[in-house]
Amino acid sequence: MVEWTGVMIEPAIFWIYVILGPMLCLLAALSMVSGRHQMRLVKRPLRPLPDPPPKVTLIIPAKDEVARIADCLRSALRQDYPNLAFIAVNDRSTDGTGQVMDQIAAEDPRLRVIHIPHGSLPPGWSGKSHALHQAVQHAEGEWLLFVDSDVILEPDAVRAAVARAAAQEYDLFSFLLRLETHSFWERLVMPLAGATLSLMFLVSLSNKDYLPRHGFANGQFLLIRRRVYDEVGGHEAIRGFLGEDVAMARRVKAAGYKTRITWGVEFAAVRMFSSLADMWRGWARNYYAPSRGSPWRILAAVAFVLLCCMSVYAAGGWGLYRLIKPAGEIDASLWLTAAAAHWVILTVGVAAVYGWSGNRRRYGLLHTLGLTVLLAILFRAVMMCMTHRVEWRGTRYEARDALAVRAEG
Repeated sequence: MVEWTGVMIEPAIFWIYVILGPMLCLLAALSMVSGRHQMRLVKRPLRPLPDPPPKVTLIIPAKDEVARIADCLRSALRQDYPNLAFIAVNDRSTDGTGQVMDQIAAEDPRLRVIHIPHGSLPPGWSGKSHALHQAVQHAEGEWLLFVDSDVILEPDAVRAAVARAAAQEYDLFSFLLRLETHSFWERLVMPLAGATLSLMFLVSLSNKDYLPRHGFANGQFLLIRRRVYDEVGGHEAIRGFLGEDVAMARRVKAAGYKTRITWGVEFAAVRMFSSLADMWRGWARNYYAPSRGSPWRILAAVAFVLLCCMSVYAAGGWGLYRLIKPAGEIDASLWLTAAAAHWVILTVGVAAVYGWSGNRRRYGLLHTLGLTVLLAILFRAVMMCMTHRVEWRGTRYEARDALAVRAEG
């Protein structure tokens, strides 16, 4: 019997594993289920719109999105909302995005296009915040709706958001979208990466009004009252933040206004990245930006993946070893039973994540591979926190606390 300072090592390790492995995994799964329930705020049939419906300006910024921008703009122009204006911003694109915008505007005069020339990004601004700031100067109405250029909207998406926000007196309302995935790697990695972001930043708690410092939003679909936007300083007040959506939500909520985020998978879809390399770079940036350059949440996520998820294989392996060579105070059957329960909890929980995002649940069986890729992404995010160097959409930022203090491109 091996002891260390009077404590038997193997039993201590076993119970630490049970707590940090299957029990913590179960707790995380239950918290995700609870969080998802709390964020189911919009369902069909939809609430009626106010009479008359308030004017909304839908703003779509795009940089080098020639492959997606036409579908995005046409889905926006198909909205059934009765009082809607449209602005598209060509943000320093070099791939024909601006030409596509102009062509669609020629077909539909409701669309106004703003072109920002290459090389004109002011010092201290992130590209997206600058593009949105320019568009808002031309916006009309009581509400602003910011939509990313890789998003495809269902025809009733704007109606759904405005009806709920007006009825519940929300000041900022954001949707989490369905993840459109085409390749094996997208289907494997995207849902896991999104769920990790939600756990890292406890997204569902941003709907609690009694937590004024806890705000979160998804810039892919973000609705905000124009009056509130102006009062908190708009994008000019957060011009250097690389995660402008989260920064805006935190600023709005800290000012005493009502913010909400909801599952919106029925109303819009997004294809964020199309290759494994893009996912590696893009998700690392997505973890870095809301953390404001601090590595601690990211390191906590790394520890969670290793201790709560991947430890199942170490426990199962040790159980098999004890089965071959019985010894110690913990029987092999206990190790194997705990590992089996852990694997079932982990697999069912991950499969649910895939299903919630609009993907196939069977990818949950490949969670080992998915989690390995996720760890690589998280380590890249940690490196970003150490170097404070970020490259995004062809623009290189030298950042401190996720503030773009110098930009090139």
